[in-house]
Amino acid sequence: MCKLCRKDYDKIRNSKPEQKVKQREWSYKRRYGISIEEYDRLAESQDHACKICGSTDSKRGNKFLLVDHNHETDEIRGLLCNSCNVAIGLLGDNISTLQNAITYLNNDPYHPQN
Repeated sequence: MCKLCRKDYDKIRNSKPEQKVKQREWSYKRRYGISIEEYDRLAESQDHACKICGSTDSKRGNKFLLVDHNHETDEIRGLLCNSCNVAIGLLGDNISTLQNAITYLNNDPYHPQN
């Protein structure tokens, strides 16, 4: 999670329940230009599951999946669980690096194939 996202998350986590809705609404609008209703439609279109692994658990202590976006264009790509969001972020959203990671895992004789 970037510093800006962490700051917003800490504000939400430490606030009263009614304030959390306002913080969430403000955060979506400021960072992604979407309303809670637009987030909810996106979640519904993904069956409330991570677009990469299919998990319905955000894996970060609340029920909301993270809005994933292209950091260069700010276009929203979908909703992800925390683990998938962090994984692609740590690999720099680099397709070549992600493909190399897949090749690496596929060449591991001890790695179970899916």
